[in-house]
Parts: sequence; structure tokens; C-alpha cells
Amino acid sequence: GTGLRAKAAIGAADPRVRECAIRVGGYFGFPECVPAIVSALRDPDEDVRRAAIEQLPVLDEADAATALQAALTSETPRNRAAAAHALRQVDDPRAGAALREALKDRDLWVRYYAAGSLGEARFGSAAAEDLATLARRDPVTHVRIAAITALGAMHGVLAAKVAAELITADDDDLAIAAINVLGAVHRHDAHEWLTRAARSPRSAVQLAAVRALAERP
Repeated sequence: GTGLRAKAAIGAADPRVRECAIRVGGYFGFPECVPAIVSALRDPDEDVRRAAIEQLPVLDEADAATALQAALTSETPRNRAAAAHALRQVDDPRAGAALREALKDRDLWVRYYAAGSLGEARFGSAAAEDLATLARRDPVTHVRIAAITALGAMHGVLAAKVAAELITADDDDLAIAAINVLGAVHRHDAHEWLTRAARSPRSAVQLAAVRALAERP
């Protein structure tokens, strides 16, 4: 059957064939492919390993939390980022702990995807302070945006406090992300901050604030 052919292709000499076969085996959930996909986490080719990393959350027979946690500590930057992104689909306390650690990764994309994954409801609010620190201090703007957005989904009170600090940021995109967070939280002082932003001389910031105000109760 197709599953057996995919399993055989995972052992092909050409890494591109192995990568495609892993994606097919994971997408269709062929149980006979699971051991080969897990073994591919040790493949010499980075792209093949990344394909295996990305399939782990949908493989019922695999211990995704353990494997992705290991990838976050030992893999290349691109594959660590893939592991951080994949962990958003893993309902396991170890996934949250691994993502919190990944917020300190030296690679910006690992931090970015770790922050985004932590914004998922399944992880609770344990990482709220970590995300607040990232939103305030990370040297990369889009990491800060990911952090404040995730914080908004996780902890409204702290998110509103941090967003009120960021709403006057020099970078329009960061200020707009803060505006969007303030627009979604149910706090009276958020209305005051948004009203101030609606008078900003920066048209993009002003427009975002007006829209946020219009959508509030």
C-alpha cells in the first residue's frame, strides 16, 4: 500500500525523497511510517530532520514533547525554530517549560516562534512574566510584537500594563501591536491610552487606535 511505499522512501539515498516521504507519511498518518519518521530525527540532512520535527505533533504513537524538547537544545537554529513552532500543537506540561526556555534562545526566530506558541490557550499563564520581559527588552521588533501579542492572549492585566508602555514606541508596528492588545482587554484605563494614541501625529498609529476604539464596547 501507499504507507509501505512511503516507509520505504524514507530510507532512500536522496535526502529530498526522504524529506517528501516523511511529509507524506505524517500527513496521512500512516502508522507504519512512525518509527522511520522518529528515526529521521537523527538524519544527517538538516531538511530531513526538520520534516520529521514538523510531523511529530500529529503522530499519536510518538513522544512529541520529549523529542521536540531535545530538538530545542541540540538542533540547528532553523530546526530549533521549527521545534518551537511545532510545540504549539503539543498538549503536555513539558512543552510549556521547553518553550519558556526557548524564549532565551540566541536565535531570533526561535524566540519568535516560542513566543507565538506560548500564546496558545493550552499553556496557561506561567510564562506571562517571561513574555513581558521579551516584549519590553528583546532587540528585535518582530519578536517583541510576538511576545506582546501572546501575552495579550494569556494574561490581560499584565498585557495591558506592558502594552501601555509600548504604545508610544518609535516603531509603528510595535506601537500598533500594543494598540491591538489594549483594544482587546477589558480595562477602563485601556480606553484612556487608546484615546491618546488616536491623537498621534503618526497616521498609522492614529488609524489603529481609532479602529481599536471603534471595536470596544
